Amino acid sequence: MWAQNRFLCHGIDPVGTKLPPNLLKRTNRVMGRTLQEFGCNLVEATADTSGAFKPNFWFWASKPGGGLWALEQTVHHAHEVAPEIPVIIDLKGGDVKDTLAEIAELCFVGIGADAITINPYMGREAFADLLAHPEWGFIAVCRTSNPGSDEFQTMETATTTGTPLYVRVAEAVDRKWNTNGNCMLVMGATYPEDIPAVRKSCPKIGFLIPGIGKQGGALEESVAKGLNDVGAGIYVNASGSLSHASSGDDYAEAARREALKLHEGILAAREVALAARA
Repeated sequence: MWAQNRFLCHGIDPVGTKLPPNLLKRTNRVMGRTLQEFGCNLVEATADTSGAFKPNFWFWASKPGGGLWALEQTVHHAHEVAPEIPVIIDLKGGDVKDTLAEIAELCFVGIGADAITINPYMGREAFADLLAHPEWGFIAVCRTSNPGSDEFQTMETATTTGTPLYVRVAEAVDRKWNTNGNCMLVMGATYPEDIPAVRKSCPKIGFLIPGIGKQGGALEESVAKGLNDVGAGIYVNASGSLSHASSGDDYAEAARREALKLHEGILAAREVALAARA
């Protein structure tokens, strides 16, 4: 997708209170049917500008009446209409080995995801069996975009003196976990000043960059600092600003307009950054 200049990741996160009223009415408020139509329409509307789709597992699983079924249907539809676009399940899963095997069964085999986000706190040993599958992707939480992320992620410990913990996490994932080339890192756009340290230490690994849109992340700066040495290696994620760009019948068209605008903004920022490197 990067070779095709696709750097936008569309986070498809259905918020129950923001779903279009007419959509709810048309589907008789059967949540599974509502979410299926919502997700599939968004996939179709943004497939020509997105480089990845990223439904957040919990926005779907929390909906009674077929939320997980609708997620599975949306992922399968994405594979049908845009088979080249990877689908990332935003789960941030992290547990002991047996539990992670069940998570993998659900996300990769059941739902049909290409990648999942993970919390690496349990260490490589817990993920070793999953990482051995080169066809499965893993995006490790490193430097997140939420305001309270400083509590742990920027800490210095006895083994990280002078270097914040998130850099050590990045280095471990890049050098020890990524032997099959199936790992990426989460690097929040709300802290663009922290991206260069990770990019310098991990020059080739891909970044998933959330925080653009409602969180106010810095697009141009994050793109410029996140690009790898060949001018690729990033997915800039936007969720609510796309999926809920409108609560009317034009929600899919509105999502497409916003996705196109952000896609063009990413390309413009990349062009400026590459020109500055020349």
